[in-house]
Amino acid sequence: MTAFLFLLAGILVTLQNTGPEAAPPEVPFECTVARHHRLALLIPEPWQAAASDPVNGAVTIRITPKASQDFIFLLTAVEPDKASAKLLDEEGVKLLVTMQGTELLPTAVETELKLLRVEGGAGVGYFYVLTDKREALPEGEYRYNCQGVMAVGKFRLSATLLTNRPSEDLMRGFFRLLKGATER
Repeated sequence: MTAFLFLLAGILVTLQNTGPEAAPPEVPFECTVARHHRLALLIPEPWQAAASDPVNGAVTIRITPKASQDFIFLLTAVEPDKASAKLLDEEGVKLLVTMQGTELLPTAVETELKLLRVEGGAGVGYFYVLTDKREALPEGEYRYNCQGVMAVGKFRLSATLLTNRPSEDLMRGFFRLLKGATER
């Protein structure tokens, strides 16, 4: 298990046992995903967010630091149709994340996919961390990939965090944001 995965596991335990008073200042952010449904997030103050226009019941939010290019956090909110609504239950989310991670495993340092279960106020998600095994990365690419899916109300949130500098603050912010996501 990589040091990055240990870092994530420790942060998740800390988040489960930490009240809202420990959160850094946050800025409310909302975007329309489908006709009558909005996604609400709390963005940590040193970050900025921008949403794409909704297309076919989906919107992508790009979250980055205001002052650097240390990470990119992509969050795609989808309102599944009736045929894929099963992907909102916990087993469906876990299966989807397992399939996604298994596809990427051959390009990773890790030889086994370890899933992290995350409980939010509005749903459950599963995430994995993979480390790119290439020795030299092309400029603009990231070594660490934390990716997963979380159900939030009627939405399925696909989340990807790409970074070359994993840190406790970054990972706390990432998971706190996901855990606090709500449908309005």
